[in-house]
Amino acid sequence: MTIQKKIMTVLLLSALAGAGGCAETEQEKTETKETRILEVQESKGSDVQEESFAGWFREPELVKPELLDYCEQYAALVEGCAEGVSFEAIEDGQGQKLEEMLLGHYEVAGRSAGEGRSYYLAVRRSDAPVYDDFNTLSVGSVDDVCQIGYDKAFGENVTEEVLYRISGWTVTVPDLEQKTMESPSSLDVFCFHPNEERDPGFDLAFTEGGRQQLRFIRKHKGLSFHEEKKPCIDFFYQDEDTVAFWSEPYPCCIPLEEEDIRSLSQLLENVPSENKREIFENYGEACAYLQKTDASLRTTGAGFCLGERNYQLLGNREKKGWLLSWMVTEEDSQADLRLEDNEEAWQYVTDRIHEVTGRDYGSFTDDWFAIPLTKASLRFPQRKEREDGSIQWETCVQTIEEPEKLAALSRLLEKAIRGPEVMSGCPYTGILDLTREDGEVLQMFVAADSCDSITYEGRIGFEYGKQEELAEIFDEAMSAP
Repeated sequence: MTIQKKIMTVLLLSALAGAGGCAETEQEKTETKETRILEVQESKGSDVQEESFAGWFREPELVKPELLDYCEQYAALVEGCAEGVSFEAIEDGQGQKLEEMLLGHYEVAGRSAGEGRSYYLAVRRSDAPVYDDFNTLSVGSVDDVCQIGYDKAFGENVTEEVLYRISGWTVTVPDLEQKTMESPSSLDVFCFHPNEERDPGFDLAFTEGGRQQLRFIRKHKGLSFHEEKKPCIDFFYQDEDTVAFWSEPYPCCIPLEEEDIRSLSQLLENVPSENKREIFENYGEACAYLQKTDASLRTTGAGFCLGERNYQLLGNREKKGWLLSWMVTEEDSQADLRLEDNEEAWQYVTDRIHEVTGRDYGSFTDDWFAIPLTKASLRFPQRKEREDGSIQWETCVQTIEEPEKLAALSRLLEKAIRGPEVMSGCPYTGILDLTREDGEVLQMFVAADSCDSITYEGRIGFEYGKQEELAEIFDEAMSAP
């Protein structure tokens, strides 16, 4: 799945993490966003209100006042995400060059806080051309050239009209909803970023899904952004928060500081020789060896990078300590695959994950369903068509306590987690909460499309057979629209 497709999925599914009933109404979503905007404008971290917004543009009188209001609120939301810094107007001539590439149809204002935190807002002028055949906005990139245009409304045939080709820039369509805007997906407002090294955290501030991702990272102290070849712990994670901005198990990163590097290096050096296994030709051969050793061993969803080697943690509740490592070649293939039993290093990594997320990555057991269930609840997204033809997503919730259904669910899921691991590119946005007779709980994530995929705690993937079987158990939540 491409990044662009993931972003589109995030925008569609951003309301699916509610506790029950249908997704938020349009009024509720707008009121929530307006509340956040007011909070941002009052915060100390944003200086958006300290100067006249109209003064950012050279000829603001040629822009509709409601579009200026829209830009002002969007800027407040974006800049409020950059904690502890102040933004100032950019006067480097880049805005004027951008106006020229946009054929003089836009007023452009740039803002920057330095260190990769720069952006430019382009707002359409009142004297810009109006296109009577405009149907839907079309924005994309071809050979690193940003293209902006629209799909024409012409019977059953759709043709694209490219209006602007802009080299050296990336464009974002602001996603702030505002009641005074006639069409939030029109040509009215764009946000541009120069193609240069940028602050990855600030990059997230320009979309609602990105802002949710940023809030998640800040909520879990210790998480950061992955940097290639930098010492770090990488792991998959999913909960109600991540489902709002990421449709698959979310790849998290914990940077390894100098003390972590020293500790892990010592643990890796001190492993007894008898715990080191043979070198394998490929990943599949190593996994086959482990399956023969113990069929219940699984990937944990966690690993780490140290020096020139990547490590993957494998194990389960009863057996902890397997590390599979390899070197990454210049061709991005795996070489020098090695397997070792190093419980201390394994535990060091899982302890760090537990500190940050509160989740035990050694908790997997393939006999989890041996103890009967007392309750199961599924929150499942469904695609609904409105009377006007537009599409909305609703979260349907169903809780089952019938012994027959719970027994059928246990059989289905137990068979899945004893089978081979499969992690696909499906949107794992159905949230399944399970409770056993002994009080232990488990959260799984169900693919919301036609796939029969499911993840154990959002980190280990399986296939459970046919989706119809699960839909028979959750006949209300998964009923066809």
